[in-house]
Amino acid sequence: MQALLDTHALLWWLDGDKRLSEPARDFIGEEANTVFVSASSAWEIASKVRIGKLPGAVEAAAGLAAAVTSQGFTELPISITDGNRAGSLPGTSPGALWRRRRSSPPFRPAKRWN
Repeated sequence: MQALLDTHALLWWLDGDKRLSEPARDFIGEEANTVFVSASSAWEIASKVRIGKLPGAVEAAAGLAAAVTSQGFTELPISITDGNRAGSLPGTSPGALWRRRRSSPPFRPAKRWN
């Protein structure tokens, strides 16, 4: 089976956060499954670190590519065509996404990043 992790799921997985459901942890941890991580997650994490929304994730942002590789996840790049398609969907705007996620709890980096 395959799954694309959203940014919260990715951060919660890397941090061992219990907010990630047990079925999600089981799926992600199953080596037979393919777990994708989008380049948009790296963009979102780096952007939120920069503007102070994820102050505890500086190390996570810097080591994200290595973490994705070490977990055996598959990087999912975003093409210009993908961006155009996403931007054309009704009700999707980058501003709406950021406003909707403002109430997200702050990320706490995992001890294992050290």
